[in-house]
Amino acid sequence: AGQSFALGVVESLAEGTAKQKLTAEAGDGVGGIATSGWTGHSFSLGIADAVTVTAASAAAADAAATLIANAVDVEDEAIARRPARGIDPDSDLGTRVVTLAVPQLPRRSVAEALDRGCERAAAMLSRGSISGALLCLQNERRQLGTLDIEELPGERAGDQQEKQG
Repeated sequence: AGQSFALGVVESLAEGTAKQKLTAEAGDGVGGIATSGWTGHSFSLGIADAVTVTAASAAAADAAATLIANAVDVEDEAIARRPARGIDPDSDLGTRVVTLAVPQLPRRSVAEALDRGCERAAAMLSRGSISGALLCLQNERRQLGTLDIEELPGERAGDQQEKQG
């Protein structure tokens, strides 16, 4: 009681730089936090750069992050995909098509993909399976639920300066 913890949150697993800080207080019901995305350590069906989820347990957060990240998706011929078994003959995903590369997409495609992920996250929130989710794709992000997330000092301002300079 009376304690809290904070951790860095990435918008892209490939980049791996924390740009936000997530804080959880005792009594928030957060027992697990997990992040998933197409550049993570395992195959992904979707195109999310990163989806971070809070839930009552680590197992619930991990499963939800994977399912939501898989739902962040859109049809686009430029997205490189291949059957999982063609990459790893021992994959339990078999002939399911997984994401290999995601080029810069039109803003409407990014919005559509994030909308699909948000639908999945909203359903999980309404069932009480998760307490919050942050969905990120190509510098766009959506936040649902009760996440206490704040920008790390200088991150957004630094990003804007780099784009302008």
